[in-house]
Amino acid sequence: MVSASVREGTVERLDDGVDAGHEANFVHRLPNPDDLPNAMNYPALELLTKGYLTLDWPDDYPNAWAAVDDYVANEPIAGQLPNEVAEVVAMIDSEDGLRTLIIGEFGSGYLPDSDGLTMTSWLLAIGERVRGLVGE
Repeated sequence: MVSASVREGTVERLDDGVDAGHEANFVHRLPNPDDLPNAMNYPALELLTKGYLTLDWPDDYPNAWAAVDDYVANEPIAGQLPNEVAEVVAMIDSEDGLRTLIIGEFGSGYLPDSDGLTMTSWLLAIGERVRGLVGE
């Protein structure tokens, strides 16, 4: 059995009763089991999902498109979104993978299937809408 713990720069590892510890200047994170991109690499998409399409987005907007429009009107980073969406869709070739990323990793409270859309078609539509609104 292998176990690990992290404490302020120290990684301790126990392998079948053998205690081995060493100092490290990094934080050890568990590997991403789905090998999905990290939200920090896609700041425009992360801001849209975590800042505008949160779990309570219906309290603030009549529909998800209104949230996207508000995002574009108020966030200078919005112009990056179409390229980030294209990269994510090209990188992840399954609906389940995209759902895991957008809902699980990015924290979106919007479910595109509630409007009859797939995650892929919704993301591509957002990219096109944002591109049109920012005039790219």
